[in-house]
Amino acid sequence: MVNIGVLETSTLDKINGKNVYGCSWCLGINTYKAVDPIVFSFTGGYRFNLNDSTDRKVGNYWLLRPGVSFAANDRTTLSANLKWTGKNPDRIKGKRVGTFASDTYADFGVGYSFTNQTSISVDAQ
Repeated sequence: MVNIGVLETSTLDKINGKNVYGCSWCLGINTYKAVDPIVFSFTGGYRFNLNDSTDRKVGNYWLLRPGVSFAANDRTTLSANLKWTGKNPDRIKGKRVGTFASDTYADFGVGYSFTNQTSISVDAQ
């Protein structure tokens, strides 16, 4: 099993027409388990927004994404994932706008490796 911690930030967000730098961060984990020719994966994370420079604060959200990939041959991989997000409401001048919202999506994909260093993958939701 392989576990990879993830920390990412947005360099630039545009909120109400104003440029805001480095205010959105995501902390998460990716984990993989290979049982040849299948790879099980799971991604979980929490995106939080530290924007205090505008009247609007974008809501934080959770992300859960389990998936499975299958090596059809030595160059082609087929994949399927579920993605669930749960988003807290935005705030304008400190007041909540809306309610908690969640979405679930399924996506399917195919990957093809031209060489050991070059590959392409296409996903559809």
